[in-house]
Amino acid sequence: MKFYYLIIFLFSFHSHAAEVDNFTDRDAPLADATDVLNQAANDFLDQAIVSANKRGSCDKPRLYRAIKVRFRDRIEDKFSHFVHTSKLVPKRTTKIKDSIYADFTAMNSVIMGGLGMIYDSNAPVVKIHDVQMGGDKFEHFFGMGHFYFKRYYLRNQSIEKVLDFGMGTETGILGRYMTGVISFADLAANFKGMHFWNHLLREGDDVLPFEKKLGPYIRCEQGHWKRAQDVDLSLYVDNAWDESINCVLFSGQELLEKVQSRLLRLPQQSCPISTDALNQLTKIYGPYSSKVLNQKGHGVLTGPKN
Repeated sequence: MKFYYLIIFLFSFHSHAAEVDNFTDRDAPLADATDVLNQAANDFLDQAIVSANKRGSCDKPRLYRAIKVRFRDRIEDKFSHFVHTSKLVPKRTTKIKDSIYADFTAMNSVIMGGLGMIYDSNAPVVKIHDVQMGGDKFEHFFGMGHFYFKRYYLRNQSIEKVLDFGMGTETGILGRYMTGVISFADLAANFKGMHFWNHLLREGDDVLPFEKKLGPYIRCEQGHWKRAQDVDLSLYVDNAWDESINCVLFSGQELLEKVQSRLLRLPQQSCPISTDALNQLTKIYGPYSSKVLNQKGHGVLTGPKN
C-alpha cells in the first residue's frame, strides 16, 4: 500500500513522466505556435519581474523564485499549463489508447499502461517553426533545465556530471520505471533549458554554441529588475526535441515490439524518420552528442539498472 501511494505521489508531482506521440497524424496540418508561445513566455516573465520588484533591491533569489512559479512543470507553473490547456495554442492531441503506446500495460508501464488509462497524460504536439515537439518538452526545458543550471552555474559541477544526472532521471524512476520510455528528446530539452536559465541574467558563458549571443533578458537598473530583451523560444528548440528524429529507448524488448507493431500502421514506420536531420544535430551538441542524442534509433536500454 505504501508503494501505491508513492506511485500516486510521483505521478502527481512529476507530471513530465507522461510521454508524447510524435508519429500519429504527423502529416496532418499543424499551425506554427511560435508567436503565441513567445508572447506567453514574455508575459509570464514580465509578471515574475513585477512580483520580484515588490520589495525592490534587485534580490536575485527572489527573482528566480518568481520565475520558477511561472516556468517549471505542468502541475506547478503557469506556462506549461498554458501550453497544455489554452485554445490559443495550436496543438495536436493523441490519446494514449490511440497512440503508439496503446498496447502498454500496467505491468510494464505504470504511467502509460496503468494510471494513464485513468488520467490520460499524453502530451500534445506543438510546432515551433519546422520542429514538431511534445508540449512536455517545455516542462523539461524549464523544470529540469533549472536543476542543470543550478548544478553547473551555481554549484560549479562539471557539465559531464550534470548531463549524467539528467540521464539518471531518464534511466531511473522518471523514465524507465514509470513509463518504460527513456527519452533523449527530454535530455536535449533539459540541456537547452540550462542555457535559458543562464541567459536570464547571463551568469556565465554558454556550453553549447548559439547563432547569436542570448541574454541577459533581465537587468538591474536603479534597484529594480527590468526586462532587457524579448525571449524567443525558437532559438532554443531544434530537432533533438522531436522524438521521431531523436528516438526513445525502451525498458524492455516487449515494449519495443509493441511500438514497432503500431508504427507499421503509420506512414512513418521506423525511427528516426530522417537520418539527415539527426546527423545535423551533432553540429549543435558537438562533444555532448552522446549524452543527448540517440543515433541508433528505437531500441532497448542496456546496461545495469540504477
